[in-house]
Amino acid sequence: AVTPAQEQLERGGRLYAFWCASCHGRSGEGGYRGPALRGPSRRYPCRFPDARGLYEWVSRSMPPEDVLQPQQYWDILAFLLRLNGELPAGLVLDSRTARRAPLRACPQRR
Repeated sequence: AVTPAQEQLERGGRLYAFWCASCHGRSGEGGYRGPALRGPSRRYPCRFPDARGLYEWVSRSMPPEDVLQPQQYWDILAFLLRLNGELPAGLVLDSRTARRAPLRACPQRR
């Protein structure tokens, strides 16, 4: 059986592919119009101690069009945080659980 957390990651992956990949790359590696969101060169804002702050910023800023619903943002963020090893296993990310997903400091730019 598929768990709710797995369902969220699957939805997030589909939403990321549709709304985000054209700018940020298929795997979050960065692209012509957007910075990397995955790996050592990721550039998502690091000033947030947990996923709640990141949600607040992303939901006001991305994508440029106002087209996504709150749950869709949570699904995309869960997908990205899982790619970076920052989402605890089995956690369904939402406004109630976001503080349980602390963000590591971003890698230093060289």
